[in-house]
Amino acid sequence: MVTINKKDKWNFDKVYVDKFVDHISKSVPFYYECHDMIKEISNHFIYKNSVVYELGCSAGNLVNLLAKSHNKINAEFIGLDISPEMIKHAKKVCKLKNLKFFEADLFKFKFKKSDLFISFYTIQFINPSRRQIIINKIYKNLNKGGAFIFFEKTINKNSKFENILQEIYFNFKLKNNFSVEEIVAKQKSLIGILEPFEQSHNLDLLKKAGFKNTTIIFKMYDFEGYLAIK
Repeated sequence: MVTINKKDKWNFDKVYVDKFVDHISKSVPFYYECHDMIKEISNHFIYKNSVVYELGCSAGNLVNLLAKSHNKINAEFIGLDISPEMIKHAKKVCKLKNLKFFEADLFKFKFKKSDLFISFYTIQFINPSRRQIIINKIYKNLNKGGAFIFFEKTINKNSKFENILQEIYFNFKLKNNFSVEEIVAKQKSLIGILEPFEQSHNLDLLKKAGFKNTTIIFKMYDFEGYLAIK
């Protein structure tokens, strides 16, 4: 379900928060499979007394999955989101003892030293001129050997390839029962809100922050996932 605010910009207001997961799982290719992938990768980075952050946790289902998977060890899981409605919803439906949620501005929030940071299609909504600040902050607050799992929608530098991928993605959404009107309305509402980078630019953000070990762990259409280890 698409909702647009008074300024015609993309927004999930409080009326649609409880429908967020259903909507996004039909918009993002292999949404649940990527969550399972992240859970499997997390096994290599979460230990006793680990602190794990999900940045832009929205409804909290991913960080809740991780907290549930690692509930037998003394690790702390923290979901952060700037939306008060999302945080309220996450607290309501995710009630594990090892999991906390905070309404937070990532630029102001003080992180504890962490073994794992996760950003699942979140950095793409941050002003391009300020993204490096956040990636630097993540690197600074990672323990040595810790990891950053970073999923983003990207744009292809070759216009022909980009047109092909966009057409395939458009058809993907049609198959998931979005109408043409809904797809076009969302595209228009995201102008100036979601600004994807090329793959090389995302990898450069990681490199400039200090990450020397990075790899691509997922690629479908213009959707990509990266794993970076400090």
